[in-house]
Amino acid sequence: EIIFNRSAQAWAEPAADADRWQGLSLRGMDGTTLNVQDTLGNEKEFGLPGSSRGRPGYPKVRLVALMALRSHLLRGVGFGPCRGKKTGEQALAEDLRPMIPVDSLTIFDKGFLNYGALWRLHHDDDGKPTTRHFLIRAKKNLKFKTLAVLGPGDELVEVSISSTARKKDPRLPKKMQLR
Repeated sequence: EIIFNRSAQAWAEPAADADRWQGLSLRGMDGTTLNVQDTLGNEKEFGLPGSSRGRPGYPKVRLVALMALRSHLLRGVGFGPCRGKKTGEQALAEDLRPMIPVDSLTIFDKGFLNYGALWRLHHDDDGKPTTRHFLIRAKKNLKFKTLAVLGPGDELVEVSISSTARKKDPRLPKKMQLR
């Protein structure tokens, strides 16, 4: 782990800095699952995914990665079990978000759509906006209010942040503006 972290910092950061777009380093975050050897130890550690056709063949490990987009060099990786609450991609992503620097644009898979987490990414600990930007595809059932049409397929919108999320993090606003 120490070797990976040192290598990732030494290679991925300079690669992302060298390939900027509009002054922003480009990052990507996504997750997947991997089969691991079918042993009792792995099954106990990582669990078996749900299956409608009986017992799955192999235990699975969940992986979330943060990479420098143009070079595809990994900056950070999180591994975890593939079962139970707080073991999904968003939970693993929380440990990787501090690795996202200012003056960056991170592209997320839509499975990472979590307004509280995205607000915290784009704001510092005092709630002031930073230059950590994100791009994430909206889900089909997204409820929003259009504030301004900026161009074809380009809108400034307002979404509500749930009261549950605001109870977990009182810094979160009731509403968030997104483009």
